[in-house]
Amino acid sequence: MDFDNNFSSSSDEIYDNMMLDWVEKSKSLRLTEQAITYDVASTIKQNVLNRSSKKTHRKVVPRDREGANERLIRDYFCNQLLYDEGQSRRRFHMRKEVFLRIANALAATDSFFKQRQDSTGRLGASTLQKCTAAIRQLAYGTLADQVDEYVNLGGSTARECLTQFVNEVTAQFLSDYLGRAH
Repeated sequence: MDFDNNFSSSSDEIYDNMMLDWVEKSKSLRLTEQAITYDVASTIKQNVLNRSSKKTHRKVVPRDREGANERLIRDYFCNQLLYDEGQSRRRFHMRKEVFLRIANALAATDSFFKQRQDSTGRLGASTLQKCTAAIRQLAYGTLADQVDEYVNLGGSTARECLTQFVNEVTAQFLSDYLGRAH
């Protein structure tokens, strides 16, 4: 029986020691959690303050809009074309006369398609550039950023060209070409 008492007192001591160790580790973990939480919270707060105190500027990409417009005219719309009528039709998925009719109608009725000066006095994208960007996106199913390489328009401008083009062509030509369904 003496053996049982020693065993029970020994197991009680082991249990007590385990509990004391657990309590100490729990305190240590809680302190560590609190420290981590404080560090994370202060880092987040600092990042928020840094962002709000810094002015964010949009990156301006210098584009040669004038050169792109000249190339576009030289390649497809002048008297001595680089690309013949067949190549032009294949690239735009329409005859040059149809393209010019659409572009001229849009420029005549919608100020978005008129070439204007920007705030620095520099000419913006031409009617031909805006219509080319929209038609190429429609004809090839390309992303707006992909027209930047030829017509030198950024992605957001090309998306706006597409939206305006679709809205204006629908408004101007719907009754002439689709008419009333019978």
